[in-house]
Amino acid sequence: MSGDMSMEQNQLTRDLYAAGYTREDHPSFVYWSDWQNFGYLFEALLKFTWETPCGLLVDGKSDLGRGLVPRHRLLPGK
Repeated sequence: MSGDMSMEQNQLTRDLYAAGYTREDHPSFVYWSDWQNFGYLFEALLKFTWETPCGLLVDGKSDLGRGLVPRHRLLPGK
């Protein structure tokens, strides 16, 4: 494939195809997100544990970091 990211399949899609899944027959935790890739359902993302760049592990259901930008914009003088 070329270096153009818009023409490449994501790793999730490659893994599902390698496991024998198809666009029509796939696990319930994914959906067909664009013309060639699967994506995770939001509910599935909540079950993940995420690692931040600094190494902090955050549960997918955590509110840590959510809403920081909107509150920041409400600060006086901003």
